Amino acid sequence: MTSPGVAPTPDPSVLARPSGGYAMLAIDQREAMRAMFARHQAEPVSDEQVTAFKLAAARILTPYASAVLVDRQFAWDRVVAESAVAPGCALIAAADEFRPAHGELVGEVSIDRAVDPQRVKQQGAKALKLLVLYRPDTPAKPRIEMVEEFVDICRSTGLVSIIEPVSRAPLGGGDWDWDAGVLAAAEELGDRGALPRPGRAGRDPQTLRGDQRGRLLAVGGALVRGARGRVPHRRRAGLRRGRVGLPRRPRGVGVVHRRGRRGARARRGGDRTAAAAVRHRRLRGREVSEAVSRIPRVTVVATARPTFVTDVARQRADAARALLAELGADVTGPEELVMTPDDVETAATHIDGTADLVVNVCASFSDASPALRLYRDLDRPVLLWAFREPGPVGDRLWLNSLCGANLFGHALVRAGGQVRLVYGDPDEPHVADTLRSALAGDLPPAPPLPQRQLPRAGARSARSATPRPGSRPASTTPTCWSRCSA
Repeated sequence: MTSPGVAPTPDPSVLARPSGGYAMLAIDQREAMRAMFARHQAEPVSDEQVTAFKLAAARILTPYASAVLVDRQFAWDRVVAESAVAPGCALIAAADEFRPAHGELVGEVSIDRAVDPQRVKQQGAKALKLLVLYRPDTPAKPRIEMVEEFVDICRSTGLVSIIEPVSRAPLGGGDWDWDAGVLAAAEELGDRGALPRPGRAGRDPQTLRGDQRGRLLAVGGALVRGARGRVPHRRRAGLRRGRVGLPRRPRGVGVVHRRGRRGARARRGGDRTAAAAVRHRRLRGREVSEAVSRIPRVTVVATARPTFVTDVARQRADAARALLAELGADVTGPEELVMTPDDVETAATHIDGTADLVVNVCASFSDASPALRLYRDLDRPVLLWAFREPGPVGDRLWLNSLCGANLFGHALVRAGGQVRLVYGDPDEPHVADTLRSALAGDLPPAPPLPQRQLPRAGARSARSATPRPGSRPASTTPTCWSRCSA
């Protein structure tokens, strides 16, 4: 990415509706979108399929949007060449390069040097967007330097810069506060490259005292796109009356706050990890209330064995992660199938006991050694997820997933652990319902263990119950027997 000379200072209102409101559509998802499609199909998801969806979404939705965010990898050139964006909807080019790392689809981000700001501006872009990962245990300097470089490039090209800070768990593991990360990211990055202008009190934000600047998230040359729109509680945010100050129009984007008890009463469930709250957003004199909840952190480990159909196992595992993310979970854990002893040791680094839910996706059959290594000392139940057999009747077992979950459960219960089971494919409604309840703290019930054991049969009884080679049990139909013996 290169930057030309100085250009006129951009005005973020080019991304707004005539009324001043922002209705920006994002279709810049990349591998996360591929994973969403994989949840609903057995065949691999091609680049063309992702591109076709983005083009269709642009054509259908941009007549209702003030701006649309498009990525270079899958859609930008096609969206421009086919005029897929409706007149009056501004174009925003995603200028971030995503790389998988740390068990996340988007684990590392940098400026996408393949995006030419001058070229996309000539093609109609009004802004560039950069996603920035905030982790409390990583240094701030690289993030700040990247954002300042990005803002300078946009300003020199005459494009609005949009910064999207996303709060993530620390790489070192341990306890962390998602809300505090949202606030810290906004404080760290919100005023990078902000244009000199009057603040809410009619003063330049740079002239305010430090404690006053702490209450102001500056939005000028750089707009800050909030991470999932989550608003920290006023006490945790340290803001008077829970108010987050933003500049006045034309570059203001409203006031976000929480009401007290007299204004609205939050509805809370029995589990504090998923307790619902109410967010009130004041925009142009109106308040919009939205239900928000604490995002549960889920550790997902997908186990398999290479003697089974690993391509299908991998697709099912990706679809499982995508479903959990779609249900609102912050999904962590190894991205690849865990099949070797080395894979198990790598997966063990993700099991730190701080996750709200631990899910072992039995992508295919596996012996019980991974279960004992990973979960023997876990102080909470493990949710074992088994898939249905995808192969045709009469064919060899492709996954044998349920058998693997049964083996895991047996070994863990005998070792003193706890397990729960969900059985079904990611596209089945009851599976989504079960996972949604589990994310709220309501796990499936544990089946009762047998209370008595019958005496073991002798060798004579066992031989009489075992069919001789070439014979057929009287109670078995020819079709079933042919499949069982295949």
